[in-house]
Amino acid sequence: AMGEGADAVRRDLATPAIDFMRWDVIFVEPGRLNDVIAFLIERKAGALPVVQPDTRTVLGIVSYIDVRRAIQDSLEEE
Repeated sequence: AMGEGADAVRRDLATPAIDFMRWDVIFVEPGRLNDVIAFLIERKAGALPVVQPDTRTVLGIVSYIDVRRAIQDSLEEE
């Protein structure tokens, strides 16, 4: 049984990403931190791509850790 599990893992790791990736990606546009926080909570997401509104170019990824860091930094400035 142990060997079967390892074979299944090897098979899964050899699967091309396109076979299981999603096309309906949830994303945010650059904007206010409050909007990003609301979206992360609403979608129960740990991170979201940030996309340029007009070109849909991916600018980066914002995570809940980034949000926590920004809030901590703003609290320390007060």
